[in-house]
Amino acid sequence: MKKIMSLTKVLKNKLKRNKEKLKDIEGLINDSTASNAQKQEYIRLKATIETIEDIIDLTEGIMDNENT
Repeated sequence: MKKIMSLTKVLKNKLKRNKEKLKDIEGLINDSTASNAQKQEYIRLKATIETIEDIIDLTEGIMDNENT
């Protein structure tokens, strides 16, 4: 249980960092100054964020099941 809690904390920190990066790139895209590489990074970050959110949901579900 303690390992799952630690994993969830690490994932939430990683999620926060990725969302910050995404916000920076969104600003460039909205200003029409983003390069193709930055646009690709934007797409990659969106997918990564979705995956991390799914994993966090799973770990929180496991913790909820273990507490009941």
